[in-house]
Amino acid sequence: MVELDQLRACLACDALWRIPPQEEGDRHVCKRCGSVIEERKGESLDGALAANIAAAILTLVAVSFPFLSVSRSGLENKISVIDAINVLWLSDMVFLSIACGFLILLIPVVRVVLLVIVLIGAQMRGRASRSFATTYRLARALEPWAMAEIFLVGVIVSLVKVGSLADIGVGPSFWALCALVLTLGFVQATQSSHTTWAGLRGRL
Repeated sequence: MVELDQLRACLACDALWRIPPQEEGDRHVCKRCGSVIEERKGESLDGALAANIAAAILTLVAVSFPFLSVSRSGLENKISVIDAINVLWLSDMVFLSIACGFLILLIPVVRVVLLVIVLIGAQMRGRASRSFATTYRLARALEPWAMAEIFLVGVIVSLVKVGSLADIGVGPSFWALCALVLTLGFVQATQSSHTTWAGLRGRL
């Protein structure tokens, strides 16, 4: 008899497959459409938790310190991420200001905090409560909307264009955002959803 926790649905074609217990590095591909159903990336919840805590700290630094400084003819002005959102609001770009606030500030912060809560819950002894499962689903749903890396690419393009008009300096917030993007990439590449779900079910 197949246990329910061994069944996985392909996100591409909805085919249902039985996934046997896997070792680290194993990869299961849908036999119907060829999409990856599940990939065991690692077993360390401690590493995933540490990476997400680091991402939370870097996010705090990224929004708390000056992001860029612009100087010309002896005049200098510094701006933070929050200042940039505020400037858009004061310039009557309300929708753009709200979108930037959610996509590059609020959603990434909320998602990282939710992942930290989930990973702590996954390390508890016994079966975690259903609220942790709901929290993890919410964190995964927010993933496509956390666009800190898109914001960073836009800033770099702007620096190239504005660099010839004034002296541009980067602050601690800029480097923290760069480190944050790398950290989030590391989390995405190494954190296994299967391992997290197994931890929440108390079956690690």
